[in-house]
Amino acid sequence: MGNTESTNPWAYFGGNNSEVEPNFVDMEATPSKPKYPNPIASQYKSLYDELLAKCDFTNFSGDEEMATKANRIYGQLRKVQDKNSTELISIRNEAIVELGITISTEEKYNYLTKYCNPSLFKNPYNEEMVNKAIHFESRIKHNADNIIELERIENDAKEFILESKYALILSKINGYIQKVDYYALSNYVSGSVLKDELVKTHHIRDIFDTLILRVSYFTAIQMLREAFKYDPTEKDYYTRKMIARRISVDTNVAIAALNNTKQADSINEQYYNRVIQRIEEKRSDDRKTTWTIILVIFWTIIFAILGLCIFPH
Repeated sequence: MGNTESTNPWAYFGGNNSEVEPNFVDMEATPSKPKYPNPIASQYKSLYDELLAKCDFTNFSGDEEMATKANRIYGQLRKVQDKNSTELISIRNEAIVELGITISTEEKYNYLTKYCNPSLFKNPYNEEMVNKAIHFESRIKHNADNIIELERIENDAKEFILESKYALILSKINGYIQKVDYYALSNYVSGSVLKDELVKTHHIRDIFDTLILRVSYFTAIQMLREAFKYDPTEKDYYTRKMIARRISVDTNVAIAALNNTKQADSINEQYYNRVIQRIEEKRSDDRKTTWTIILVIFWTIIFAILGLCIFPH
């Protein structure tokens, strides 16, 4: 017994009890805590379906207080008429606080990280926007599993996200233009860009101004029809603007064409004058030749008559 205690340095803390002795292998194998939480993936078609499943009172069987709370919230859900209303968000927030449930965040997380990405402002480089993106990106990653905080970040970053969207849109537009792929550009603008109400409200005129300058008139008109088929006022504004620009372009082309025509007419006139001159010269030569022949014939006849008179038979 004495030998055992002398050879075991942990004997003073519990003898040979393996539960007391430190397990260095297990300590090394313990994984470190991740720096950021993971976003919560969605397994439901809608927020309404997710709340119905997670607020079901049968999930809290055995806990009368929690089951009662869940039943009250579940009853509120069943009375909701508009499944996309702000009322549903209010019920969701109550359920998070009262029941401790978590709500899927993956869609919101992906949306925010897409537009709060510092790389968007790397080329062309914008130091101020990069710093803002770094700040929002850090907040997003630290709250990846918290839908309420992510929505708060989205509200704080509203103007920044708008600028990010605009930068991304211009980058894609320029990419299509460089490829001269106006068909894909038209689909992109009339589809993705025009479905974003935030972009339409703030930057759609800037985007169309860019398109008017860079793409064909026909393509711009096609996108205009898709964009404002429900808003005649905006359509009229852009139609006038594009027609004005088209007239300006056509006027420049027409002026150049007129100058070219005038130059061509001048050249043609020179050729015409030279031809007329040659024709006149030829006519003059022909007249001279004709008169010469007539004179020769005339004098020949005169000399013949004189000869007959002088030398009669």
